[in-house]
Amino acid sequence: MQRRREMESRQINSALDALKQQWAIKEFVIAGQSGGGHVTASLLTMRSDIVCAVPTSSPSSPSIRWKLYGRTRDTTGYADSYEPTDKLNKTMMHPDLRVFMVGDPEDANVLWPSQIVLADKLTEQLIPVEVIKASGTGPDRHGLSNTARKVASWCLQDIPTEKILQKARGLRG
Repeated sequence: MQRRREMESRQINSALDALKQQWAIKEFVIAGQSGGGHVTASLLTMRSDIVCAVPTSSPSSPSIRWKLYGRTRDTTGYADSYEPTDKLNKTMMHPDLRVFMVGDPEDANVLWPSQIVLADKLTEQLIPVEVIKASGTGPDRHGLSNTARKVASWCLQDIPTEKILQKARGLRG
């Protein structure tokens, strides 16, 4: 039940450091669905070696999410979620970073305002971000992990942003 708290993202950050050292990795393309999308957004506040990030169905602001549901804390029981949208700093990010925020505005699990806030905050800091509206799967329209993998793979292949946006039109799941 430690999801969406700072330590979760710090542990993933440490794992990436170990992989980077072991395999001489210079840059990362990362993607995450739902809670993994929160980690993806969080890693943008901790690393300067991410060249592409694809958070999907992401509670980029857990506090906005729980407030929209009329709660005073996260479903984990904690009220100290890590809020990556409050900690973004362009000077700490890779100069070639591209972010593709993928979500379904009809997602009943992670409501749109708690997703789109990441794109709004990135735009404020003049960080390249594109919003891709896709059709999530499942009864709550939340599942977009297939779309995350596709968009991340295109970014890894260094396909231009406009081409990625064209290819992403109509993606589902």
